[in-house]
Amino acid sequence: MEESHTAEHISQTLKEVISDWDIPGTKIVSVVHDNATNMVACTNQLAQDPSWGTVQGVRCAGHTLQLCINSALKKDPVCRTVAAARRLVSHFKKSAKATTALAEKQRELNVAEHKLVQDVATRWNSAYLMLDRLLEQRGAVSAVLKDSTVSKRSDRDLELTTSQWRMAEDIVNVLKPMIKLAELLSQDMNTSLSATVPMLMNIKKRHLVVHEDDSAVTKTRGVVVGAPEELPLVASTGPEFGATPLTKTLKITLTEEIDRRWELKGRLLESSIYIKAAILDPRFKKLSFFTDDEQRNEAYTVVENLAESLAARPVQEVGDDSELVEERDTAAGPSRQEKEKDQVMSMLLSSDEEEQQPGDSEMKAYLKDTTKSSTGPLEWWQKNEERYPKPKDSTASHLLPHHQKEFSPRLDLLVKPGAHCCRPTLTSWFSSHTI
Repeated sequence: MEESHTAEHISQTLKEVISDWDIPGTKIVSVVHDNATNMVACTNQLAQDPSWGTVQGVRCAGHTLQLCINSALKKDPVCRTVAAARRLVSHFKKSAKATTALAEKQRELNVAEHKLVQDVATRWNSAYLMLDRLLEQRGAVSAVLKDSTVSKRSDRDLELTTSQWRMAEDIVNVLKPMIKLAELLSQDMNTSLSATVPMLMNIKKRHLVVHEDDSAVTKTRGVVVGAPEELPLVASTGPEFGATPLTKTLKITLTEEIDRRWELKGRLLESSIYIKAAILDPRFKKLSFFTDDEQRNEAYTVVENLAESLAARPVQEVGDDSELVEERDTAAGPSRQEKEKDQVMSMLLSSDEEEQQPGDSEMKAYLKDTTKSSTGPLEWWQKNEERYPKPKDSTASHLLPHHQKEFSPRLDLLVKPGAHCCRPTLTSWFSSHTI
């Protein structure tokens, strides 16, 4: 774009692209974007345009989670520990002599011969990677700094204090599962939208919950981390001494950021696009992270109404794409024989509670279904689409994952694949909303 990247210019460019490619508004599902203000405003403008149907803006999960991590890293004394580590790594990056000495010390101490990692503001997870590598190389790094033949007196002052080394370890321990989560939500071939809220709820419940031992006190200008039990958590407020329970601070900050950015405590959570996708994912359809049965039932009702509205839509004819779709179906999906075999096995292995009772809606039958899938929700729907009336017309062309790319670009347009003589169904909605 030659124009300035304002919301108006970006939305106008997207409209021109859609027009050039002759994509109808009914096929435009979502716009995945980062958290920049202009991108958020752009998707809001598109959502108000009738020609864009019911398009929604979906913020990149990896980028959003990174912002949560960055907010935690800005807390004091975390930010000062990261800054001290950055200065230390910079010394080795700039000094060939120190780098050579580090390699020698690594061999002497029999530690992994890895290079130190320098954090970069625009590189995701680089602060974590820097601290993690420093902890791995702590012995070798300290040995180089103590060697007077290699390091000057001023260089020795770059050594992290005992307190800072301990804080670096605490930071890495808290952030490690967060980094893994960011990687999972950024995988190219992962239907991550349906897994987003369940994973976030689990990491809050199992990792970010505050324990009593998280209140170990860290002196911001002290020497030792981990105060005796009798030392009060609130110490002198003067500039020379301020105590902070580091692990507790990190967990609380990350939890607050996750809740705020994903609106996990909002009144409309049960009707959000994330919850709809989770219900349509066999792995998460029980919504076990909801403690309120009324909220869970309301979410089921929202998706059931969605299924009914999709089934009531007229058949859409798209003749030119049929050959392409059929070819793709053959290459990507299981064969008819494999599907029939899987359906028979599902029937034979199903339990009594799975049987659809008279009067059961399709949603109730689906929720009772305990059929598992080792390959993912998209493949599950491919194998089980004929077990339910409404999704039966869906084809493999509707089950392509609209995934988020790792280190997502500023914006991705999610468009339903072309289909031959197909009816919009619950499954087609799911495929278009598992990003």
